Amino acid sequence: MKILLCGSQKDCRDVIDQSFQTVHTVAVACDYEEELLRYMTKDQFDFAVILFDGADGMEAVMTVKRQQPDLPVIWFSNDKGFAAQSYRLNTAYFHEKPITPQILDRAFNCCQLT
Repeated sequence: MKILLCGSQKDCRDVIDQSFQTVHTVAVACDYEEELLRYMTKDQFDFAVILFDGADGMEAVMTVKRQQPDLPVIWFSNDKGFAAQSYRLNTAYFHEKPITPQILDRAFNCCQLT
């Protein structure tokens, strides 16, 4: 399974890294939208996890969806007000931070990624 992680929050990445320890995955992490676009144009992913907050997260989701419209996207943001935008952008799962292993499991189960 190939996962695209997009965000700069180390604590979020730590939770995600812990969640994937028992699964054979390759995770590619990027900190900036330009990096995201570069990865998306040169590789295919099974799903994306967006860790940017607010409008930055929305822009990252839009970038992913422009490159691979059918790619499942999980978006974690510090602002639950973006849940409606998440729905409009057809993300597979949206949740407000903080992220726990249980929330990640729920996101993956909801997206049938486990």
